[in-house]
Amino acid sequence: MPYTRFNYGSQCKQGGEKRLEGGAKNSDRKKPLISIVTVVFNGEKYLEETIKSVISQTYENIEYLIVDGGSTDGTLDIIKKYEGHIDYWISEPDKGVYDAMNKGIQLATGEWINFMNAGDTFCEISTISDIFDALDCSGYTILYGDCIVQYPSFEKIKKAGELNALNKGMQFSHQSMFINTEFHKLNQYDLRYRLAADFKLVYNAYISKSGFCYLSRRVSKVINGGLADTNRSIVFQEYLDIISEVNPSLKNTMYYRFSMVLDTFKSTLKWVLPDRLIAWIQKIK
Repeated sequence: MPYTRFNYGSQCKQGGEKRLEGGAKNSDRKKPLISIVTVVFNGEKYLEETIKSVISQTYENIEYLIVDGGSTDGTLDIIKKYEGHIDYWISEPDKGVYDAMNKGIQLATGEWINFMNAGDTFCEISTISDIFDALDCSGYTILYGDCIVQYPSFEKIKKAGELNALNKGMQFSHQSMFINTEFHKLNQYDLRYRLAADFKLVYNAYISKSGFCYLSRRVSKVINGGLADTNRSIVFQEYLDIISEVNPSLKNTMYYRFSMVLDTFKSTLKWVLPDRLIAWIQKIK
């Protein structure tokens, strides 16, 4: 699940520094180091499942980092419980989810970085092995795959969309992406955007002709109902602002204005339709 807050009052700071105690890892030609970052704030309900998903991966060269926003619930207790499996963790106030993700980028030392935030999981324990033991990633900037969306009563496979449809918004989840870390350190998340900074990074990489590779596999499981799912009109406005920075057009403006109106209509329907009917619509759409 994404963050549920953007500003924090706590000023506490704690860190676990396993890799600074002689535990640093390195890449080699056959086993590139993969940095997995989990961003969390007051996520005790979801965090443990995410940690277990990461540390159970069969791939042998993973650097695991956790960036906490200064949680005041039991999140730190869960982190400390698994501290022996975590290469580095830190807990301190931040400016929101993308600020925390930028901290993770700065901390990462692997060749590739993936964000598996609290509540998200990999589809299989062999997911990373299946990708990096089989794929020559040289020449690519972003690897991306499909995901499974978890609803309260069912799961649904969400296939990645086409790159040439990025003018209509994000075509795959950030949990199902692996981004070249060198590129990511030079292209961090723009904190002007609350919900679509990951889209800006992907969109700008695409229009600058960076190398993309579709993995043709399910990478992650994500929970429906996060901030981006429940604030679609804000997301659409941010998509439009991002695209208009480099490709302003009446066509794009009309598309997103219509999307906002349609989202308002759908939100209204959810208030009046029975939950069972809403679940059926979600399942078939």
